[in-house]
Amino acid sequence: MKKIVFASVAMCLIAVILFAATGCDESKPPEEKPVAVTGVELNYNTYTLALDSVFTLTATVLPANATNQKVIWTIEEGGEAFVSIEPAAAGMSVTVIAKEAGVATITATTEEGGKKAQCVVTTVYGGLMQMTMVTAAYVPGISLAGNGKATIDWGDGSKTDVLTLSPNTSDRVYVYHTYSGTTAHTITITGKNITRLICGSNHLTELDVSKNTALTELVCQDNQLTELDVSKNTALTGLWCSYNAITKLDVGKNTALTLLYCQNNQLTELDVSAANALTDLNCSVNRLTELKVSNVLTTLNCNNNQLTELDVSKNTTLTELNCNNNQLTELDVSKKTALTELNCNNNQLIKLDVSKNTALILLNCNNNQLTGLDMGAANALAYLECSNNQLTGLNLKTALISLHCAGNQLTELDVSACAILWVVRCQSNQLSATALNRLFVSLPLNNHEFYNNIYIHGNDGAGACDSSIASAKRWTVDTTKVQ
Repeated sequence: MKKIVFASVAMCLIAVILFAATGCDESKPPEEKPVAVTGVELNYNTYTLALDSVFTLTATVLPANATNQKVIWTIEEGGEAFVSIEPAAAGMSVTVIAKEAGVATITATTEEGGKKAQCVVTTVYGGLMQMTMVTAAYVPGISLAGNGKATIDWGDGSKTDVLTLSPNTSDRVYVYHTYSGTTAHTITITGKNITRLICGSNHLTELDVSKNTALTELVCQDNQLTELDVSKNTALTGLWCSYNAITKLDVGKNTALTLLYCQNNQLTELDVSAANALTDLNCSVNRLTELKVSNVLTTLNCNNNQLTELDVSKNTTLTELNCNNNQLTELDVSKKTALTELNCNNNQLIKLDVSKNTALILLNCNNNQLTGLDMGAANALAYLECSNNQLTGLNLKTALISLHCAGNQLTELDVSACAILWVVRCQSNQLSATALNRLFVSLPLNNHEFYNNIYIHGNDGAGACDSSIASAKRWTVDTTKVQ
C-alpha cells in the first residue's frame, strides 16, 4: 500500500515539473505561420501624363495579409529620359514626374518572390496642339520656333523627329526629310508652344493650323494651297501665304495681324478692315475686284488686280501705295501727308492731285489718261514718271532727279528749277526745235564725271534743235528711238 501511494506522489511531482517547464501563461497566442506573397497589382497599368505634371502610382501586394509587403520600384531601360520616380526606394507608393515627351515603363517588384506588375506611362505636351500638312515633295523642309519641345511625324513610318525649340526666330530649328518617292504624305507636327512655322516651297496641297492657337507667324508661301483657314489663330501677327492658289482668305478674326503677304493667289475679294493692327499688306497679282483695308496701313501693295475703286481716304499713316495695273478711274490721296511713294501707273485715271503730299519722293503715274497733274507743295518729289498720258504742261520741283514725261502733249518744258536733275525722258511730245532749245538752256550744269542724258526722239523739233547747247552743260542729247 505504501508503494502505491509513493508512486502516485511521484507522478504528481513529475506532472507539476513538466507543466512548469512548458509554461502556464494562457494569454500568449500560438505562433502564426508566415503568409507567402502570390502577386502584386498597381492602381494604373497605363497612364498619360502631361509634361511638368505628376501622379501617384501605388502597389498592392497579394494577398493583402502577405507577411512581406515590401516593393522595389524601377524604370525600364531608356525610360529615365522621360520620367522620374520619388522616392526611388522600397515602399508601397511613388510619385511619377514627367520630364520629356515619350514612353516609359515603371515596374513594381515584390521583395519576396520577385512578383512583378508594370505601368506604361506616356508623357505628352500639356495643352497639346497639332498641325497637319499634305505634301508631295521629295525632300520637304520645315522650320519651327517657340518654347519647349515639338515632334514631327513625317507620315511614312520611318521616324519621328523631336525638336527643342527656341523663342528667338533667328535661332529657329530647321529640319528636312527625304521620302522614297513623291507620293503624298501627311506630316503631323505637335507641340505646346509652337509660335512660328515656316513650310514654304514644299508642294503642300493642304495645311491645317486650326489647333495651334499659339501661332504668331506662319510662312507657307510657294505651295499649292487652294484654301487656308486662320480664323482660330487669333494670336497671328504675320502671315506669308503668297504664291499659292488660294481663292478665299478670311482674316476678320485676326485682329493682332500686323503683316499680310497674300500676293500671287486667286483671291477675288479681300476684307482686312477688322485687322486694326495691320500696317503692311501685299495682295498684288490676284483677281481682286473688291478690297477693304484697315485704317492703320503704312504700306499697301494691291497692284495687278481688277480694282475699279480703292478707298484709302482714312489711311492717314500710309507711306507707300502701289496700286498700278488696275482699272481705277480716280484716286484720292489728298489726306496722305506721310506718303513717300505712289505707283498708280497703268490705270484709267483722268486727274491726280498730289499737291498736299509734301513727303512724296517717288510718283509713277505712267499710262493713264491724265490731262493735268497738280503737284502743288510736293517739294520733296525726286522721281517723277508721268509718261503716256495727255499732259500739256508740268510744274516741276526743285528736288527732282529723274523726269520721265514721254508720250504726252507737251509743247513747252522748263526744268530750270531742277538743280540736281540728271535724266530727262521727254520723247514723243510736241516740242518744237525752239522749245527744245529753251529746254536745253534750262538744263542744270552737270558737274559730275559722267554726262547726264536727255531723250528727245519723236518731238517735232528733234532733228532741227541745237544739241550743242545741252552738250555745253555736259548733257548727252539722245535722238534714238527707244524700243
